[in-house]
Amino acid sequence: MRVPNWVLAAGLTSVVALGAGASWASGGNPIGSTSTAPVSLGLTNGCASISTFSNTTGYYAVWSAIWTKMAIVDNCGVPLDWRMDYTNNATKVVEFSRGSSTRYMSTGTIDYDWGSFATTYTVSLIVKSSTGTIMAQTSAGVTTKRPKDLLATVQAAAATADAAAAAAYAVYLPTLTAATAAQAQSDADGLITSAAAAAHTFAVAAAVPYDTALATANALSATANAALPDATAALALITDPNDPALGAATALVATLTDAAGLAATAASLAAPFDLAVAVATAAQAAATLISDASAAAALAAAGVRDAAYLIYYPLQQAAISADATYQAILAAAIAAP
Repeated sequence: MRVPNWVLAAGLTSVVALGAGASWASGGNPIGSTSTAPVSLGLTNGCASISTFSNTTGYYAVWSAIWTKMAIVDNCGVPLDWRMDYTNNATKVVEFSRGSSTRYMSTGTIDYDWGSFATTYTVSLIVKSSTGTIMAQTSAGVTTKRPKDLLATVQAAAATADAAAAAAYAVYLPTLTAATAAQAQSDADGLITSAAAAAHTFAVAAAVPYDTALATANALSATANAALPDATAALALITDPNDPALGAATALVATLTDAAGLAATAASLAAPFDLAVAVATAAQAAATLISDASAAAALAAAGVRDAAYLIYYPLQQAAISADATYQAILAAAIAAP
């Protein structure tokens, strides 16, 4: 079955990073058993031949791989060009090609590290002269490995990624809870501050009429206290009980006496409102301090939460990629012949 490389590549980075130390293979180090395809040296043309041509299958990261050992004998006196093609027999597409000259490379190993699982490829080597004449050629059919051999390794890497993400989330979750609670407390303290400010406004407004009444009473009291001695002295001079002025003088003294006492009464009435203003002012100041401190605490809690999330998020994404890679390889293994 052909598993698209982009599907498997989706979680490669995370799996390889988190699976460090596992049995990954690359560059000629296949996982598990290897197989060598039959060697068919094929056509030679006098001065050139292919002395070595063998294929080994294995794995590179999460892909299937083919490693081809080759050696070209060039006795032609001039460099020859060569090309190695890896053709997918199912699609007839040359998925990988590598070429050079015997001047620079006449022997070595060619890696095709991104092949499909359980797929037969034709690996061909053609040696040509500078004029295009085929000097030697050979080919062999090679079937890549099924992906089952990778399951345990990839599954372990995915489990490691999941565990790392879970551990980071366990750290992040309480910071999220604390930040949420701190923000809620800050919001509540903000409402209290607003209420305290409103209470102060209302207290001031309520005290104004009583402060005005107190000022009016004090002015009247001053007038009364200034006139009262004269009125009292005048009243004392009236000795005739039938004098018409007696009643008027008596009423005036009583009025002036009442006016003098009005100031004390007004002061006692205004005092609670003045006290309410003072209390409301103090409450507003205290609430503002508490609100400011609460907002600072909420900001700090949010900072801790964000820092924890910055650690958790990439680990979460790595775990998602690792799990997806494992599932893709598992599906390929189940479907492969």
